[in-house]
Amino acid sequence: KTAGSEFLEEFLMSEEDLLSWTFPKASSALWGVYKSRIWHLDIIWINDLANHKKNLRPWK
Repeated sequence: KTAGSEFLEEFLMSEEDLLSWTFPKASSALWGVYKSRIWHLDIIWINDLANHKKNLRPWK
């Protein structure tokens, strides 16, 4: 590696690395909320899809 590339790697972090380095507790707590919301949206979407399919069958 060249000195320039090492310098860039040191100062150009990903946003996630920067947030977890700057706000370790807050970023991990927010990540948990984010994952939880995605999980709930998946459940709601699957439930809506299942209900929609039931409503398409007039014989039941």
